[in-house]
Amino acid sequence: DVLPPVFVSLVPARLIAASPRVKEVLEQVKSLMEQHSSTLIMNIWGAGAKSSAEELKGAVAMLVDEYFESGEVKEAVQCVQDLEAPHFLHEVVKRVVYRAVEKGEAAMRMALQLIKALLAIGALEHMQLTKGMQRSVVGLADLSLDVPDAPERLRTLADWLAFENLVSPAFEQAVLLKAKERAQPTSARVTSCATILVEEFLVSASSQDAVASLRELGGPDDARPELVMKMLQLSMDKSEEERAMILELLTALVVRGEVQPAEVEAALETLLRQVPELVLDVPRLCDYLAHAIAHFLEDRTVPEALLASVPALAGEKGATIVAQVGKMTSLPLPVTTMKAKVKGIIAEYFVSGDLPEALERLGEVEGRCGQEVVKRTLVEAMEKKNRDREMASVLLSGMTKLYGSEQFFEGFIRVLRGIDDIALDTPNAAQLLARFIARATIDDVLPPVFVSLVPARLIAASPRVKEVLEQVKSLMEQHSSTLIMNIWGAGAKSSAEELKGAVAMLVDEYFESGEVKEAVQCVQDLEAPHFLHEVVKRVVYRAVEKGEAAMRMALQLIKALLAIGALEHMQLTKGMQRSVVGLADLSLDVPDAPERLRTLADWLAFENLVSPAFEQAVLLKAKERAQPTSARVTSCATILVEEFLVSASSQDAVASLRELGGPDDARPELVMKMLQLSMDKSEEERAMILELLTALVVRGEVQPAEVEAALETLLRQVPELVLDVPRLCDYLAHAIAHFLEDRTVPEALLASVPALAGEKGATIVAQVGKMTSLPLPVTTMKAKVKGIIAEYFVSGDLPEALERLGEVEGRCGQEVVKRTLVEAMEKKNRDREMASVLLSGMTKLYGSEQFFEGFIRVLRGIDDIALDTPNAAQLLARFIARATIDDVLPPVF
Repeated sequence: DVLPPVFVSLVPARLIAASPRVKEVLEQVKSLMEQHSSTLIMNIWGAGAKSSAEELKGAVAMLVDEYFESGEVKEAVQCVQDLEAPHFLHEVVKRVVYRAVEKGEAAMRMALQLIKALLAIGALEHMQLTKGMQRSVVGLADLSLDVPDAPERLRTLADWLAFENLVSPAFEQAVLLKAKERAQPTSARVTSCATILVEEFLVSASSQDAVASLRELGGPDDARPELVMKMLQLSMDKSEEERAMILELLTALVVRGEVQPAEVEAALETLLRQVPELVLDVPRLCDYLAHAIAHFLEDRTVPEALLASVPALAGEKGATIVAQVGKMTSLPLPVTTMKAKVKGIIAEYFVSGDLPEALERLGEVEGRCGQEVVKRTLVEAMEKKNRDREMASVLLSGMTKLYGSEQFFEGFIRVLRGIDDIALDTPNAAQLLARFIARATIDDVLPPVFVSLVPARLIAASPRVKEVLEQVKSLMEQHSSTLIMNIWGAGAKSSAEELKGAVAMLVDEYFESGEVKEAVQCVQDLEAPHFLHEVVKRVVYRAVEKGEAAMRMALQLIKALLAIGALEHMQLTKGMQRSVVGLADLSLDVPDAPERLRTLADWLAFENLVSPAFEQAVLLKAKERAQPTSARVTSCATILVEEFLVSASSQDAVASLRELGGPDDARPELVMKMLQLSMDKSEEERAMILELLTALVVRGEVQPAEVEAALETLLRQVPELVLDVPRLCDYLAHAIAHFLEDRTVPEALLASVPALAGEKGATIVAQVGKMTSLPLPVTTMKAKVKGIIAEYFVSGDLPEALERLGEVEGRCGQEVVKRTLVEAMEKKNRDREMASVLLSGMTKLYGSEQFFEGFIRVLRGIDDIALDTPNAAQLLARFIARATIDDVLPPVF
């Protein structure tokens, strides 16, 4: 979440064309994102990619062997920390245990000593210890070939760990169980796999980890029914809460395609046949089986026909089990209660629209209910209108505070599983679900690689599932994140065209009927708050065409929309500015259109609905009648400057520049006009306008040579302009110093100033010299940032670094990002991991566009960086990939 998903697609084409190395970086980013999971990229500087994992395994083997030779605990701990792979330390535990069990009691005590030392300083998490011990259990059979008493040794080590409270007694029992398994290798392997899955899940509650463990442990596919049966048997020794968790785990494995419903049914049938024998050892067996069957019936994992076969399978106890299932399905079951609560909360949310209340009530629902909430939200929304679908997307985004990523994954997978049934009532269900998935990806509800994680069996089972995933890919590739963010309203191009038609219709109806209340309701029904500048523009056009009475109606409608919060001031300002752009065409039909627009601007300013600064911009435009190209450039410059002073968003400025259609060959004139406008502003606003120009250069909308040309033109006009602008030399010196410091213009420009500016040239050069040695605000900012980043790499104190960066004045995010990346490229992987963590933490300080500009600045300088760091392209590609997974950059960067 540091960079947006569309980052790669946003890199200026001119920048890509200018350097083969930039193209190489972007191709590597695409390759990383396509070929690796988010977990691998999260650990890209450590145990991430497969090759890195192999290197780590070698390093682990070496440090473990050295430890058992030297016995130096402190040195071994340091070596473990130097691995910089906290998520891979289960491999250290496993390797230590193997070597200790091979060598005997003295080595086992050394293993215990090292594990305790790692835990004491926080270098090893208990979860990694448990996972490592469990992995060591899996290889026990092979180890026993060389060390016959390996099971007893491992059991002893488990005793010691449990005595030290380093593993739970439950895990100790799991190890004991494995130690006793010597015969029936396939059955033993299944039992071991079931034990590990259950014990891990009871600790982590992560079905995603369970899937990873199942694949890593290599439980045979043809033994899935036996695996399910073993897990159900293990649940019978657990508490009621733990039994419910194990049933949820089995459901999750079905949802994720690791276990088929028929395999769960087969496991239940096998257990039912064993009831007469098992009931002697498990007196409450009938209760447990009835609860499991009721759960899977309620969850639609097994068919109702199973219930009819229970008496024949379970013998005389069959009727008892059926009766108990009947009672449970009418109790209702906990899962039934949960579903009913969730359904009620979601239904009420669609009526009230109260997001905080819905989230609060969902947070009070007991149990692991996230997947059901997601599924219910999606299914309900598909049957409703776009307004409700937008509400659903907002709710899903809000739920990230309540549920983990895997519950979202399972919820969407459940809807994919049922897409054929949903399509019976909602024929366009595939298209709608694709839009929900795309929106959820942009909202960071689903990971960018969601499509690749959908089980292959599920895709093969339904052509409609394949259709959904293809539509998701198409949406993500063809549309920007802004369009997808507004996919239920003013987002996609077709939707925007429909909205323009709806806006034209409601505006015409308003000027015919004069019904303010009805017009306000129609605007709200558009469900497109980010598109209301179109409403403002259309209302203004119609009012200016019709005359004073209509202009007063326009003012009345705008005030009514603002009063209820349906229209934001930013949308009003943007709409008025858009109406200014079309003034020349409007004047052909309404000669006094400029005067009418000026009057409407006066009224809006008098009501404090627009700023006086904007009123002045409208007045300026109203006076521009000759020189249409120059007037267009002036209008474009005015709008860019006034918008940016309100929003401080260079991304919006780029969008406005493209929408306003400022001619490409007039970019130097545009820059010059913006610099001239800055001369009427405060010092702070002038600095912001210079930052905007730098941002336009970074984003490829303006070339450095065009900035230089604009400055040269202004310098030639100094003798005339200085009469009207007494402080002109100060302003130009500040602009030149800024662009020199920012490396937008070459130092050679300074040598040409005296020839260009006449007698004032020497004054300007002297002032630039003073400013570049003052230092300039931008120089001071860069020095502060450099010091903070350097200190962070030494101390590793993230909170302190973020606090100090937050105290740096000005729009400094892009410089912080650039400095962090450049410094980290020259260091080791440990520092690069620290840099990625810092970038992720910076999302609390800076907006997405400052991250974008920071990465673009590094891309611009990649050839220079590569002189000192030959693998700079590879490193930057990894940083971009990691930043994408961290939601610093968008997946489509």
